[in-house]
Amino acid sequence: MLVLMLADFSAICIIKAFHLFSFWFSLLNITTTASNHFSSVKNIRNQDLNAKAIKLRLYYYIQEGEIDVYSIKNIFLYNCFAASGGGAYAGKNSSVLVSEDSRNNVCHLNISTVFNKNNEILVRGGPIVPGEYTFESNVLGDVSSISDNRYVSLSPNIKTRKNIKLLGRKGGFRIHCRGGHGSDGCIVPQKREDFWKILDYISKSDGGTLTVKKSRDGMEWSCGNPIIDNMD
Repeated sequence: MLVLMLADFSAICIIKAFHLFSFWFSLLNITTTASNHFSSVKNIRNQDLNAKAIKLRLYYYIQEGEIDVYSIKNIFLYNCFAASGGGAYAGKNSSVLVSEDSRNNVCHLNISTVFNKNNEILVRGGPIVPGEYTFESNVLGDVSSISDNRYVSLSPNIKTRKNIKLLGRKGGFRIHCRGGHGSDGCIVPQKREDFWKILDYISKSDGGTLTVKKSRDGMEWSCGNPIIDNMD
């Protein structure tokens, strides 16, 4: 009788031990699965953080004085007012000559800046020449200067470079902040915070392209200059 009781007790212990082992084994599998899941999520996030910066597409419309910022996948990112030509928002306390007639005036695309012998500006140049430009992600200049003199250089393609030359312009167009000396042909955001926002997008990008058009609606122009009139 005692032997049977011991046998039953041993069987019960074995069964309980088996159940306990099964419980801990299942718990271990759940923990391992969860750990692998969170590890996968972490790896995906790290891949996103380390992913190559995207290129940007910028569009500038001379007549409206607006610049649009898009990702390479045509996702809209930002828009702001920006002037070009005629001194384009010379500094608030600046005595430098400005020309509202030339600012964002498509028919003044062939007007260049004129200096006197003392390097003082006599005539303000017109806006940036329509066409295709490229830019890099590196932002040049010094943010610590009294007036933010950082800028992004714009490189015209062959066709645009040819039109710049035919119009008698020197080129060297940039995107920069408004300052005391004004600007002729560069793209100058109206507000400093707009300039900073655009620089932030560009500095985090892999460079990109800028398309300059005479107007957003593609209207026809009759400026009396066949080069200007036949531009897109």
